[in-house]
Amino acid sequence: MIDEKHQKKGSEGTSTLIIFIALILVGVVAASVIIQTSSSLQSKSNDVAGQTEEKVTTSLEIMQFYVNGTQDAQINGGVDLFSVLVRTMPGAPAIKLDQVYVKFDTVEDSQALTYFLGASATDATYSAEYVIRGNKYKEGYLSKGDVVKFDFYTTNGSVLGEDVSGSIRVITNSGAVRMADFRTPLAMIGSVTYLYP
Repeated sequence: MIDEKHQKKGSEGTSTLIIFIALILVGVVAASVIIQTSSSLQSKSNDVAGQTEEKVTTSLEIMQFYVNGTQDAQINGGVDLFSVLVRTMPGAPAIKLDQVYVKFDTVEDSQALTYFLGASATDATYSAEYVIRGNKYKEGYLSKGDVVKFDFYTTNGSVLGEDVSGSIRVITNSGAVRMADFRTPLAMIGSVTYLYP
């Protein structure tokens, strides 16, 4: 004959065991969700970190921005030549010049300029001339130690007078942007007018 007292204890032990197994299963499912989420977040953070590093390290520095031919107190589009001196930021890898874009904006005009090897200065393309060739110089690239001068013209027929503001942006294909705001002087009397710095 089965002792009723022991049978009651056995049925209580079985229900406790079922609850315990259920808690373990819930814990396993929760742990797998947390591991999967953390793995996904780590992957995304690595992607973002790589993109951020690329934007920071593949950027340029605008050293100087000036225009030639301003002795007539105005900047004539298609006649007066703009020049931008650029170099890579410290730690940046070489950048292909045909992957660098120049955006020139004033209140009256906006231009987007591109480059291809051997390009002449126009109002749609800029030419590139190596002012300084670094020890890692390679034609068509802006490498460590290089200083390159981009030349271009503003839209033919446009005129920029004195005390006019604008901006120039140099953009790499990675999305890194270097911008320089400028204002033409109140008196442009020399043949060269420096706009930045």
